[in-house]
Amino acid sequence: MPTRTQQTPNTESRNTKTCDDIKLRFAKHKAMGFITTTALVFTVTGCGTISHSPASGGSQSGTSSTKATQTKELTAKWMKIHSTDKTVDLTLIGAMHNKFNFNGYENGFMTIHVPTGWHVKVTFTNKGNLPNSAIIVPYSQVKNHQKLQAAFKGSETPHSKTGAQPGVTQHFEFTASKAGTYAVVSATSGMWDYFDVAKLSQPFITVK
Repeated sequence: MPTRTQQTPNTESRNTKTCDDIKLRFAKHKAMGFITTTALVFTVTGCGTISHSPASGGSQSGTSSTKATQTKELTAKWMKIHSTDKTVDLTLIGAMHNKFNFNGYENGFMTIHVPTGWHVKVTFTNKGNLPNSAIIVPYSQVKNHQKLQAAFKGSETPHSKTGAQPGVTQHFEFTASKAGTYAVVSATSGMWDYFDVAKLSQPFITVK
C-alpha cells in the first residue's frame, strides 16, 4: 500500500494554498485531462484559498476512543449496510459547503473501506457551484497525475468527465471485485479521497 503522508491541519502554512498554488495545480490537472476548462477558468479568476484540512462539518480526532466513535458516526451517516446481501449504499456529497471535498473531506483525509467482493451503490449529489463528478480509480492514477480510468465496471457517475451540474443527484453501482488502494476522484475538479478494498467483515469510513 502506498505510504500516506500525515498532513498537519493546525499549521496555517501547510493548510492553505494561495491562488498561485491553486492555479498551478489546476493547470496541471487541466493538462492531464483531469478537469474541464470551465473549472480551470473559475478557479483562476475567483479563487481565494483552499484548506487542506477537513471542510466545515468535518473534524479531526485525537484519541483512539474518539476515532472509534467518529468512525461509527460517519459510517452510520454516509452508509447503509446490507450484510446478508453483501451490499452497501454509499452517499457521497460533492463540494460540501462549496469547497473541494467529498462529505466534507479532501486530499485523502477520508477513507472509504469496502470488503472485497461487496456491491456498492452510490448516490452522488453535487452541492457546489461548478460541475462535479465521482469516479473510483486506482490510487496510482491520482498519485502519478495519470489519465483517470474507472477501476471497476460502472464505478463512476454518468458523464464523469464533464460532471453533474450544481444541485444534481446521480446514481451508480459496481462490485469491488479486487482488493487494493483506490481513490474516489472528481474528474472535473481533481478533489479526491481514499477508497480501500480489502478482506473485511463490514464496510466503514475513517478520517485522519
